[in-house]
Amino acid sequence: TASGSGGADVLGVRIGEHPGKTRIVLDLDGVSPFRHDLDQNENVLIVTLPEAVWKTASQKDFSAHPLLRSYRTQPGKDGGTVLVLRFKKPVRLVAATPLGPGGTAAHRILFDIAPVK
Repeated sequence: TASGSGGADVLGVRIGEHPGKTRIVLDLDGVSPFRHDLDQNENVLIVTLPEAVWKTASQKDFSAHPLLRSYRTQPGKDGGTVLVLRFKKPVRLVAATPLGPGGTAAHRILFDIAPVK
């Protein structure tokens, strides 16, 4: 569901460790629709942000992280951004949730990832 705002900018990516899961947070300056697809054969989570402009590091490696190998971004076919998260082992998606502003936080999209047992 599009916000009608003409899209948002992705301003940052944060990775946090929580008991039993890794949280990946995209910080945005507005509402952005998104789709996601987890490929457990390839250990890849693909997040499509059809109206978002990526304004932070376009790729990053996480050599010391137990689950996350890297992320990279590419332009979407019809605009927007595609985010590809690569994992070191099979994972499952626990949550994929858009959050509005609250406290000191801006708009966010969070993904909770856990290893497949």
